[in-house]
Amino acid sequence: MSRKRIWIVLWGVILTLVVSCGNASDTTKPTSEEPVIPEFNVPLQDVAAVIILGAEGNETEMTNPDDLQTFINFINTAYHAESPGAVTEVGYRNVIIKLKDGTAKTLIFGGYGSYFVVSDTNFSYFLQPGQSVDALRDLIDRIEAKECGEGK
Repeated sequence: MSRKRIWIVLWGVILTLVVSCGNASDTTKPTSEEPVIPEFNVPLQDVAAVIILGAEGNETEMTNPDDLQTFINFINTAYHAESPGAVTEVGYRNVIIKLKDGTAKTLIFGGYGSYFVVSDTNFSYFLQPGQSVDALRDLIDRIEAKECGEGK
């Protein structure tokens, strides 16, 4: 009789293991990795120069420290990121940010400044809800007008 009990217990343990392993594999769902969307941040102290490429191909450098700070603060805080390739139409202005380490970031603005694409990553950054593009456009227009006025 004790042999019969051992077989019953052994079969019970085997059956429990088979059922629990089967349930574990049924509840495990494959994970889907979402792309990591980087926040855009350029520390002001790392900036060597900011150059605006105008619609006519002219280049204007931001030289006023207050203008530089305003521009960097605006692009660092007013925009949120989207996946690469979210925008295909650009054409307002290109801005080259030259860094002190010798590298550069090219921002391709579109929608009259309502978004930009970072050329080397192709990530798109859009204005946050409630943010106005007028301040950015006014800054760029003022800097370009000042440059044109000096050249006359």
